[in-house]
Amino acid sequence: MSPLSISMCEIALLEGLTVVYKNNIDIFFYVIGSSHENELMLMAVLNCLFDSLSQMLRVILESDPQQVVHRVALWVLQSAKEQIKWSLLR
Repeated sequence: MSPLSISMCEIALLEGLTVVYKNNIDIFFYVIGSSHENELMLMAVLNCLFDSLSQMLRVILESDPQQVVHRVALWVLQSAKEQIKWSLLR
């Protein structure tokens, strides 16, 4: 967890709840806990969620067409190998 991502979180108290949130472009991420929750723990949860989703979406949202074709071709080849292997083992 980078110090920069921690500093970008905002903390608010709303109707007895502790709300920790951050935004990225036009998406807001919220983690809500009771007023007795430790704000640093809520921030750690938020940063973990944010970083995990960022990594997953970077993999899914590839913008280079050649990379997309390459990844799909590898997936198709691996899938075909698995199907042949299981058909021979039956």
